[in-house]
Amino acid sequence: MANKPNRSRGRGRKPGNNANRSYESNGPDVKIRGNASHISEKYQQLARDAAASGDRIGAENYLQHAEHYYRLVLAAQQQVQEQREQREQQRAAAAENAADGEGDGEGGDKPDGGRESGNRRRNRRRRDNVQENTEAVSEAPAEAEATPKPDAVAPDGGGDDAVAEPA
Repeated sequence: MANKPNRSRGRGRKPGNNANRSYESNGPDVKIRGNASHISEKYQQLARDAAASGDRIGAENYLQHAEHYYRLVLAAQQQVQEQREQREQQRAAAAENAADGEGDGEGGDKPDGGRESGNRRRNRRRRDNVQENTEAVSEAPAEAEATPKPDAVAPDGGGDDAVAEPA
């Protein structure tokens, strides 16, 4: 059986290099909150301000902080790129298998490996049952109209309980 990627939805997952992850930085003189890109830009601005005021050591310190968060941004971008390439490779392999007519029983390009979740399967069964019931109901009146009843009301619509004679 092929190795399948771990597709957990947050339970027990370790925090990765998510670009939207919020950080809290306790810098030398300031506390900055936000994502890695925001914090990096803020430290670069502080470094420019420190350099403009003549504080070369403070500017270098801020630049080192900015570089740390910039590296986090790059790591997150690299991780996203790798995941994108993996998905493209999986799609290409699935398309190749579909073109070759090979059925490996793993569902091809379905994200759940060919297995349906319980709710999806249950909902489809319910839809099928409702559809079957409506088809059965729509067929029943057609059969009833096809066979005339002997005690049918006369077509003239007379309200005197006249019984039409069978044809």
